[in-house]
Amino acid sequence: MGLNLERLYPALRRGYALLFTRFRLRLPPIHTFFELTYRCNLRCRFCQFLKLLEQKSPQALVETEVSLEEMRDIIDQVPAHTLITLSGGEPLLRQDFREIVSYACRRHKVHIITNGTLMDQDVTGWLMGLGMGSPFSNGLFWISFSLQGDRETHDRLTGVNGSYDRTVEGITKVIKGRLSRYPCVNIQTVVNSLNVASLSHVVELADDLGVGLCNFIAENLGNHFDREAETRSCNMNSVPLMPRIERQILMENLDRADLRSRKSRVRIRYPMGGREDLVDYYSGILNLSDFLCYEPWTTMVVCADGEVRSCFGHSFGNLKRQGLLEIWRGEKLELFRSRLSRAGTFPGCVGCCMLQPRFKDNLW
Repeated sequence: MGLNLERLYPALRRGYALLFTRFRLRLPPIHTFFELTYRCNLRCRFCQFLKLLEQKSPQALVETEVSLEEMRDIIDQVPAHTLITLSGGEPLLRQDFREIVSYACRRHKVHIITNGTLMDQDVTGWLMGLGMGSPFSNGLFWISFSLQGDRETHDRLTGVNGSYDRTVEGITKVIKGRLSRYPCVNIQTVVNSLNVASLSHVVELADDLGVGLCNFIAENLGNHFDREAETRSCNMNSVPLMPRIERQILMENLDRADLRSRKSRVRIRYPMGGREDLVDYYSGILNLSDFLCYEPWTTMVVCADGEVRSCFGHSFGNLKRQGLLEIWRGEKLELFRSRLSRAGTFPGCVGCCMLQPRFKDNLW
């Protein structure tokens, strides 16, 4: 791709947080996530919203979602030319998905996270027409596809037979339908005990499809994704359950994936500080004191109901009733930043893909 995003983006976040913290510049967010819906046509075993999907009907979830007009108003408040990520649930389940994407692409770079099963020819052709013309223009920048292993493993993890084939078909349509290098495409895989043996298959498939990047994500079993908590409290000291994969088994399978990567055009991106940290995480020995988090200074997460939250599920306000910058510069988020700057990380941060290695000249 030319630009090394694996290095550039973390460095940008760190520098941005430095300006925010040391020089007291109240800068706007540089990245905004929109969880467009919690609805999904799959039931992935590791999904953070699985409990919510089991408890609420699709119609009940629709009734709480931000409307199209509200969404347009929120997007207008996001600084121009910054990155907007549209995720879910499965974002393509929204009937107004096209309107939202088109509106966001007018003034922003847009990234979509999808399982790809709803990428029919009509949707794909329309999306490709929104692709950025250059790195300096707005439009559809990136599409991330969730794929969890070989056919049998993927379908077992998603709970839907045939989902692997439909996801692969979706990726294929995008790769073949691109009018330029944009949108870029990557595969996202949540590493877990059920798919560890098929990680090399994911890399091989990516190479066969013409996908240049596989993003290996740590499984997070924390309970801080509860969107129904009435207290809106933030238990920063709650340590999530730690998933386990036998260290030797994980290392052997990562070796196979890395070997396949070196023989192909596919790069593997690891969470946190890299591969060794992922192995330490699944071995239960990851040292949180080696990491920092810059997310509250750089990134805003807008939930399907308009709540602005952190990874702990704590609400800082609702964009149906407040302005984006009002929440971003508000007392609740300032207090959260203050606590995090003193702590570096919280116990509940373990396993988060947004952790960055602590440098000797770190901010705190």
